[in-house]
Amino acid sequence: MSLEIIDRMVLETAFGRILGGTERAVSEGVGIVAKWFVYR
Repeated sequence: MSLEIIDRMVLETAFGRILGGTERAVSEGVGIVAKWFVYR
């Protein structure tokens, strides 16, 4: 599954609105969360 598809799916949820409501904001937010889990 492409990361762009995941970003768009998240954007359609309440979490997407919390992250800023744009695809770029969601992409950056998901990236930060992913980094936290990978580099923890």
